[in-house]
Amino acid sequence: MKVVERERKDFFRRNARAQIYQGRFIAAALCQGAALHYLGLGTGVKDFDVHLFYVQHPLRRQIARSVRRIPCKVPGFGTRKVDIIWTVIRQRTVANSRTDPINAIRKFLRARPTSNSKFLAQKPVIGLVPDKIFGKVIWPKV
Repeated sequence: MKVVERERKDFFRRNARAQIYQGRFIAAALCQGAALHYLGLGTGVKDFDVHLFYVQHPLRRQIARSVRRIPCKVPGFGTRKVDIIWTVIRQRTVANSRTDPINAIRKFLRARPTSNSKFLAQKPVIGLVPDKIFGKVIWPKV
């Protein structure tokens, strides 16, 4: 997804303090209502929630506090808002799973260590980036 890659690069240019997270990217995933719609379970798409998952850095526990809302042309949907949300997964949750993005995200959602993980675990999560997870159902585990 071009918008994901572009936003990742732009984010680190805009936020010098967050640059320690550049090498800690796990995956990007479609979440919430758009993920439901992808599985044929939704009632339409008003926006796309895309979470960028990163392994937590010990010196900076959070990567970003705000959601970046980007208007994009989405094939089959016209212009929609894409909400980019930076989600940090604790190192101990990801241990031994960092090279397997699907497993890392599943461990995070299964453990539900944060209010964000509890919220995300209520609806499907669909892989976007890297290419090897594109379109795969990450959550719930099928």
